[in-house]
Amino acid sequence: MATAVDSPAAPVAPAPAARVIALVADAVRRSRRSGRPQLVSWQAAPAAEDPVELWERARSVCDRAFLWRSAWGGPAVVGAGTAADLPAWGGRRFEVLRGAWSELADPAHRVGEPDAVPLLVGGFAFRDQDHRTDEHPFPDALMWVPAVQYRRDGEGPARLVCNVLVTEDTDPVTVVRSRRALVAALAAPVSEPAAAGGQGTAVEVPSGAAFRDMVGHAVRDIRSGDFDKVVLARRLQSRAEQPVSPGPALRRLRDAYPDATLFAAHRSRRGTDHCFLGATPEYLVRVTPDGVLRTVGLAGSAPRGADAAHDACLADQLLHDAKTLHEHQVVTDSILATLDGVCADILAAPGPRVLKLANIQHLCSPIEGRLLTPHRAAALDLVGLLHPTPALGGHPAGIALDWLRAHEGMDRGWYAGPVGWVDADGAAEFGVAIRSARVDGATTTLYAGAGIVDGSDPRSEYEETRVKFRTMATALGVPLD
Repeated sequence: MATAVDSPAAPVAPAPAARVIALVADAVRRSRRSGRPQLVSWQAAPAAEDPVELWERARSVCDRAFLWRSAWGGPAVVGAGTAADLPAWGGRRFEVLRGAWSELADPAHRVGEPDAVPLLVGGFAFRDQDHRTDEHPFPDALMWVPAVQYRRDGEGPARLVCNVLVTEDTDPVTVVRSRRALVAALAAPVSEPAAAGGQGTAVEVPSGAAFRDMVGHAVRDIRSGDFDKVVLARRLQSRAEQPVSPGPALRRLRDAYPDATLFAAHRSRRGTDHCFLGATPEYLVRVTPDGVLRTVGLAGSAPRGADAAHDACLADQLLHDAKTLHEHQVVTDSILATLDGVCADILAAPGPRVLKLANIQHLCSPIEGRLLTPHRAAALDLVGLLHPTPALGGHPAGIALDWLRAHEGMDRGWYAGPVGWVDADGAAEFGVAIRSARVDGATTTLYAGAGIVDGSDPRSEYEETRVKFRTMATALGVPLD
């Protein structure tokens, strides 16, 4: 696929200021008549940009910034600032957010140019813990419409779109000036980014011995018939002498893992910069505006070989290992059962194939279907239905998640949660936030997990997490040993 540094795109003519002011003024009048806010979107003229560099500029001038570089055929996306916040938390977070976006994206509540399609970007924690937006840098759900968004689909033109949520009291001139100022700031040069390294000694939580004990406990409970599978997560944490800049890490990930989807969500709170970032090989769901859905069963992994022959041998073992094939089938069957009530024409691969990444290989089964009732918020419905798949939580889901609450002993935050975007036409991409890390000022936290089934070996599962840590450890300069 193309690198993240975009080739020059055909220029997009920006809307003249007077026309934009008139557009916002019309939305103000509509808001007064209806008593409801109106989302206004118009195009500005972008330069050809490296999305990572544009995200770094957004991060330097805004308290929110979002980056997405799809490896699955979708767009590159950058979001700067916030035009509309859609908070949600607790057990109904997906339902609440779906309703809010369905209303906000309704053409009855939107004004704008035809090609200026607003985006909703952000992510969700692995499980709800009633973390509200103002209490936690990455709460149960944090999705927002950017004040300014960059989007480029494939080799098409790059589009820079400004979004404003207008009420009856909005001053059109003031909001248009504020967006023009932000667009100018995003075009300004940025200083040379600081290095990402300089990390101190890393601490494993839980320790290797404690994790192996937990794997043994899980295997015993699986053999007793309590559940079929559970996915155990752990973290690796280190502290640097200075705040860590995530920009260099994103560049390393982009260059080292061109077949993974790059993502980053930045939030500045109370004087500290927080960033959740990663390069995921797994998408949770992709949706087209006409209702075609794509997802994937991804479970079972092995390291890459030292040479081509060794690599092929490891892949062959992966395809014929009974424990791994069972783990993979549990994931695929669960996804198919979930989609059965919402999709038609469901197609699944007859058997898994091997997905090879730079430092690891997985069993992978693509799945496709057509939504029975496509609509602009359908992707958020699907995210709520599919998350967490057995590849991230376990099976049966309810029992496995209860077991994790009782025994895992850590807050995963957004690790293994859904992250991505949906637009007002209904197109969407959400990935599973694995191969990920969180940077909080000078503190870096890496995450990794392992699927546990009957037959899992505690030492092998521990080593698997060490392999999975390596992606983000190398990018961020965190020592593994």
